[in-house]
Amino acid sequence: MFPAYLVILLISAALLPIFSDSMRNIPFQSGRNIARLEQIEAAQSWFSMHLAVHLPLLQGLVPNAIDPTAPFTIVGQAWSISLEWQFYLVAPLVVALAGKKWGLPILAVIVAVLWWSANFMSIAYLGAKQFQFIVGIASCIGFVSHGGGRYRAFGVAILAAFGCLVSQGWLQLLPLTIWLGCMVTVLSWRDWWPASMAAKVLSHPVLKWIGDRSYSTYLVHMLPIYLGAFALNATGIADGSYAAALLVIVVVGTVLLSMASFRLEKWGITAGRSIARKLS
Repeated sequence: MFPAYLVILLISAALLPIFSDSMRNIPFQSGRNIARLEQIEAAQSWFSMHLAVHLPLLQGLVPNAIDPTAPFTIVGQAWSISLEWQFYLVAPLVVALAGKKWGLPILAVIVAVLWWSANFMSIAYLGAKQFQFIVGIASCIGFVSHGGGRYRAFGVAILAAFGCLVSQGWLQLLPLTIWLGCMVTVLSWRDWWPASMAAKVLSHPVLKWIGDRSYSTYLVHMLPIYLGAFALNATGIADGSYAAALLVIVVVGTVLLSMASFRLEKWGITAGRSIARKLS
């Protein structure tokens, strides 16, 4: 994860003036675009601070009282990667406590503290999205378990899904519906023809290729948006032609950049495994 992220971080930091210009002059001025411009300008105004928290991927730990824009400035889309990194940092503690008889009460206290502290943090904070992580972990345990263990794991996943709805609202219904559909597909694809058809579609080589590069695609996709908008802003073409041209630039640029980033991502994974083997 880190090598590809660091490359995109340094490129984005160097291109902040271009990002700012592209958002300032883009012909489609929406609330989201205006907010993005404000975030870029915050990164430029307090560059050292934002770079300092972005380098270790800890921008999601900056409280709103200090700077609510911090998770979204230099690499705006990396807010969710910071969120994932926070989980990796606490995962060893969670595993250690889960194996102890007295571990579950402590885990419950940790969940409660994270939930409470999320009131002072952004959506890039682990406490704001912890129920989604619990849904994923419990689902995975349920898939590899049998009998009562499977039912208990799926019960925890359903409770966590309810926690998503309570803490984040009904907009969570869409991702939770997708999650439920995937669970049904995986569990019943041999016995139920709709699930079997869905499994065949989801296992198509093209979708697998896209899935393998999903992290790289997510990481790089803003670069062609900014650079494409910067180039098109100078042309003065009509809005419809602008939108069509930007779409082509973004799709082609994202595919090409994600292919290059994927090579770096694979190298990072291989290097990480090698280091882990040496340490163990």
